[in-house]
Amino acid sequence: MVLATGSQPGEPGAGGRPTGAMNRPRSRCLTCETLDEGARGGERSPVTSYEDLIAAAEHDYARGEFKRAHITFGEALACGGPANYCRRMRGICSRRVGEQRLQKAIDHPDHPAAFRNQAAKWLAKSEANLESALEGASDEERGQIRLEQARTEETIARFVKMSGGDPERRLAAARSHRQEGLEPLPQP
Repeated sequence: MVLATGSQPGEPGAGGRPTGAMNRPRSRCLTCETLDEGARGGERSPVTSYEDLIAAAEHDYARGEFKRAHITFGEALACGGPANYCRRMRGICSRRVGEQRLQKAIDHPDHPAAFRNQAAKWLAKSEANLESALEGASDEERGQIRLEQARTEETIARFVKMSGGDPERRLAAARSHRQEGLEPLPQP
């Protein structure tokens, strides 16, 4: 992978980290990669467009592979193209992974703490990605993002309650986000 600066990942001054499936450089790459769905099973193959990465991420999302979709949306974000969509989808995917971890905590009452910790991390990612998606969003996109933030706040409230806390502050934030998301758009 060649970085936009011309440096190789992991080289001094490249600004990147050693490459790996979960440890990609933060610089914009000239050749994006995604998992090959073919017979090579798990190997990487070059993909030349942002649109291909988005299509792969949406396919993963549709199959319920939210963690994988989150990663692929991140790869698309790193390659350029409209950032708000990727950030919003990463926020949604993160929430869905957090919801799955909360369900595992319920399903495994003998050791729920590990799953609750994982849920907390994914829900924090959801909050951060959705908040980031608000920057530069159109009024219509802002409404959609606020509704997603409300869903995330409701999931966090569920997490807080499972952990023995008072979820009211999170539920109030969810109501506020939902109200803002449903407000009519300003008229031109």
